[in-house]
Amino acid sequence: MGDRPLELSSAVASIRLGTASEHPEIVVIHNGSKAVDLEGVRSVELPLNQGIPGGRDTAMKLTNSDVVFFLDDDARVVGNWPSRVLDDFRNNDRIAAVSTRIVDERGCTSRRHVMRGQYSAVA
Repeated sequence: MGDRPLELSSAVASIRLGTASEHPEIVVIHNGSKAVDLEGVRSVELPLNQGIPGGRDTAMKLTNSDVVFFLDDDARVVGNWPSRVLDDFRNNDRIAAVSTRIVDERGCTSRRHVMRGQYSAVA
């Protein structure tokens, strides 16, 4: 944990590529690990690992963004889907949340990452 600075740099670069027409605010939570300095990134070092929910909760408290994406340091954004999602949020006030498909380097999805139900807060 916290020992993947090259992967983190690659994850951040993929966000920037996926939001090329935007200027994303990027907040990295170093959850119980030493912060890595990345240009244009707000890094926050938590002394103790708060777990995924705790780290994401901390990030939410530090941003004023209307739309928030979460990405782990061992993941990458593929294509420009973040920009498309941002456009969808701007153009459709019925959208509240979006979940993405997680695939490995072969394009396969683990069963634990497949959505099993579809829920809608808007009828």
